[in-house]
Order: sequence, then structure tokens, then C-alpha cells
Amino acid sequence: MKFYGCPLWHDTIFDFFKWNSWENFDVSRFQIIVNETTIVEIEHEKSSMDEKIKKLQIKKENVEEELQELKFEPSQVRIGLMKSARNERNLSMALLFHM
Repeated sequence: MKFYGCPLWHDTIFDFFKWNSWENFDVSRFQIIVNETTIVEIEHEKSSMDEKIKKLQIKKENVEEELQELKFEPSQVRIGLMKSARNERNLSMALLFHM
């Protein structure tokens, strides 16, 4: 068994002292496995979040395109109404003069 830890342990008030033993090795090995599992879970969660973000960005772009089309539609309706009103006025004038 061998001591390891802070090299200044005798000069300061540290509570960090460890002994290098097979018990600590097994505990450390288990802790590494647990940490690696946690990392893999977090990476998987991040990749699924990235996929959701991509899908939402595509959906947002589609909605923005639809919004632009809807903004364009009222002006087209207004132009159509103006043309039909002009045609109606021209027809009524033609009927009035034709009589």
C-alpha cells in the first residue's frame, strides 16, 4: 500500500489523503464505468435533442414560407377586387351610354 494525495499535506490543513490499494482500485474502476455510462447517456440525449432541433427548424422554415404566402394573398385579393370594381364600373358606363 502506498500513500498518494496532496504533496503539501503536512504543511496545510487538507482533508484529502488517499492510500493506493486494490480496494481503491476496484472502487475507482467501478466509478469510471459509472461515469462512462453517464457520458454515453448524455451524448445520446444530446443527439436526440439535436435531431428534434433540426426537425423544429425545418418546421419553422415551412411555417415562415406559409406566412409569407398568406401575407401575399390579401394584396392579391385587393387587386382582384379593384379590377372587378373597375370592370363593373366600365360595364355600367357602357350600359348607360349604350341605352
